Amino acid sequence: MNTLENDITEAIFAAEDALQHLYQAKTFLKKARNWGIFDIVAGGFITSIIKHKHIENAQEEIRYAKTALENLTRELQDVGDYITVDIEIDTFAKVTDYLLDNFVSDIYVQSKINNASQQVDDAIYETEKIL
Repeated sequence: MNTLENDITEAIFAAEDALQHLYQAKTFLKKARNWGIFDIVAGGFITSIIKHKHIENAQEEIRYAKTALENLTRELQDVGDYITVDIEIDTFAKVTDYLLDNFVSDIYVQSKINNASQQVDDAIYETEKIL
């Protein structure tokens, strides 16, 4: 296998790896969103714990996806850094959501989940476009 074929193969593997983790993140974010809605309507402390566990799982998958996307970017040097995805829920928001567990904190965390879901969908689209 020549260098070009090897680079193409490695790029395909990196893209497929990224997609696998992005789809996993999307699944966890969907679960977090559903639990977030329940938390807003009738949730409590346990609901917040479950919601944040799904958020943490999504964050882990996003970290793996980012590594795969960095590998893909290296393999396809012309791709650049336009495929980005992140989920940031600061410690204050998390603690507030657990302790106060009120409508405002639930809505704030829900907006973070929705934003991350959109970023994951965008990253999936951009990665699939490369394949």
